[in-house]
Amino acid sequence: MKTKKQVEHFLRKRKYKSEIDFKGISSYCKTEYNIKLHVPSSYSDDPESLDYATFANWFDKGFGAGDAVKWNDSIGLVQEGNVNTVLICLRIDGNTPNFDKITIPVDIITPAGENALNRLYSILDKQGKEFGNPFFVISDKYIPKSCDLVCFHNHKTGQEGYGVVRLTDKSSGDIVMYCYVIKGEPVKYNMNEYLGKTDDFSFTTFKPADYQRKALDVELAKVGKTWNHFLKRIEPLNMKVSKGDRYWYITDKMQVTSDVEKETITSNKRYLAGNYFRREKDAIRILSEEMEIRRNFLAEPEIR
Repeated sequence: MKTKKQVEHFLRKRKYKSEIDFKGISSYCKTEYNIKLHVPSSYSDDPESLDYATFANWFDKGFGAGDAVKWNDSIGLVQEGNVNTVLICLRIDGNTPNFDKITIPVDIITPAGENALNRLYSILDKQGKEFGNPFFVISDKYIPKSCDLVCFHNHKTGQEGYGVVRLTDKSSGDIVMYCYVIKGEPVKYNMNEYLGKTDDFSFTTFKPADYQRKALDVELAKVGKTWNHFLKRIEPLNMKVSKGDRYWYITDKMQVTSDVEKETITSNKRYLAGNYFRREKDAIRILSEEMEIRRNFLAEPEIR
C-alpha cells in the first residue's frame, strides 16, 4: 500500500499518454488520497509517459520513495521509485553503509521489510541525518526545540500530523508536545502530550501564518480551545468575557474577587497572567491548588 506522499512523489512532473489515462489516474488519486492532479497542457506517446495500466502496476507491485529493498547481499533505501528502475540513496552492502546513489532495475529487487528499514534509519541517525522530508532526500536531521510549530511524519506507522513542541529529551530521545493532531484522529492538547521517539520521526517547521497553524486552530476549536502562541499556552476559545460582564480573579491577598470587564490595561494584564476566570468556582479551584503547592513547598527539606 502506497502512502499519499509516495504517490505524489511518483506522479510529480509525469507526462501522460492520453487524456483517458490522466483522467483515470486523477480520479483514483482524488478518491483514495484526496490528491488533485493538475490537468496537463498536452499528452505524449514518449516511452516514459504514463498510462493507467502502468500506474496501477506500479501502485500494486512497484516501489515508492522511502521503501526498503534488497538485492544480493545488499539492502537499500529508495529515494525515487520509477516504473522500471529505482534510485537508491543509501545502501548497506553486507555490513558496510554507502551513501553513493545508484540506479538499479526493479526486476532484481524485492521488499526488504521493517527490520531492514530500521537498520537504514539507524545508520542515518548515527550520521546525524534524516530521510522522509517533503523532497525525499537525505539531509541533516532537524531536532525541534520548545515551542516550535512542526509537521511530523512517523517512519514506522506512516502517520502524519502537526502541532507545537513542548520539549525534546536528548537523553531518552522522547519528544513531548503541548498539542498536536494526527490526521484522522482527535486533537491532543493537555500541554504534556507524549508523541514518541525523535528517531522515528522527520520534522519540518511551519510559520504561524501557514495552513497548518489554521488547521490546528480548527481542531482545537472543536473542543473549545485555542493555542496562544504569544503566551505559549492552550486556553479557552473565549477566555475573556464581553465588556460590561463580570469575571473573577485572585487578589494579592490570596482571595477570590470579581470585577466588571472594562477592557482596561489592568484586566488585560490579569488575562495575560492567566488570572482571569469566567466562573467563580474556577478561580476558587485554582486558588486552592496554588495554596496546596505553597504548603508542599514550605514543607520541603531545607537546603543548606
